[in-house]
Amino acid sequence: MKSSKGASSKLLFANIFSCPVVPIFTLKLIGCIKKYWNSCFFRYLWYKVLFTLASLAEFETELRAERTNEGPIAAMERGVKFGAEPKLTENQIAEMIQKRSQGVLIKDLMTEYKLSKASVYRLMSEAA
Repeated sequence: MKSSKGASSKLLFANIFSCPVVPIFTLKLIGCIKKYWNSCFFRYLWYKVLFTLASLAEFETELRAERTNEGPIAAMERGVKFGAEPKLTENQIAEMIQKRSQGVLIKDLMTEYKLSKASVYRLMSEAA
């Protein structure tokens, strides 16, 4: 019998709350919070617990970001090139500039080299 991850977690969740101890414990915890909420010391402890959990979450987020950034750095060290491959070679760009100087329209260059108008202008300005 196959079960997806969501189904197994739902079953686990249902099994935990079908146990009579967990709802009673949860209700007692909520009752304790309501009962002692006006106590300054209880609030102090409660906020310290929440602050500790938040700082642990922030630390884990920083670790995750650090691990994520290590991948591209290692790839660059191995010599992997990022980005799209250039669509035109240097010879094709020189040929395109020469055709433009002969009076060929940008529209015709766009269809011939399969580029957008912005790409044609950018390549010609970069080469100049």
